[in-house]
Amino acid sequence: VAVDLSNRSLLWGYQYKRDFQSLTRNLRFNNVIGSRQQTKRGKWTDATVTLADGRVLLTPPEGDELHCLDLLTGEPMWEAKPRDESLYLACVHEDRVVMVGKRSVIAYGLKDGKQIWSLPVSSQRETTGIAAVPSGRGFLSGNQYFLPTTRELIQIDIDAGKIAEAVRT
Repeated sequence: VAVDLSNRSLLWGYQYKRDFQSLTRNLRFNNVIGSRQQTKRGKWTDATVTLADGRVLLTPPEGDELHCLDLLTGEPMWEAKPRDESLYLACVHEDRVVMVGKRSVIAYGLKDGKQIWSLPVSSQRETTGIAAVPSGRGFLSGNQYFLPTTRELIQIDIDAGKIAEAVRT
């Protein structure tokens, strides 16, 4: 929902499709569920609402889609994106919504929701048979997103859609 703070009235409300089995499970455990357990069940690890350029980006904990709404009207700006293997919305840089997944980092266009690029979570081909996975939230600095994984710290150039550098840990 959105509220007009000047007169404390409801501006709009948005209803998204919910997974009631997941919601019931969460309530049964008093809503204390860690990121690892959420990931195992195939849900978002972070349900923080993100505001960017007049848009509201939602990753609801009881849903399996990324939603993009108009901030003023609450109307969907583009068709909801399936979560697939995404874990969380990492950041928004200019016109790009960056999503971190178990095996890849994906950028969608903020205006139209179309995929712009996709990168593997690891900069090198794994020879051990054990895949690198995100091991933290990472952070945005300028047009660079820094993502810690179980094998390395990856520096992603968001504009170019490429791994700029990777430091083995």
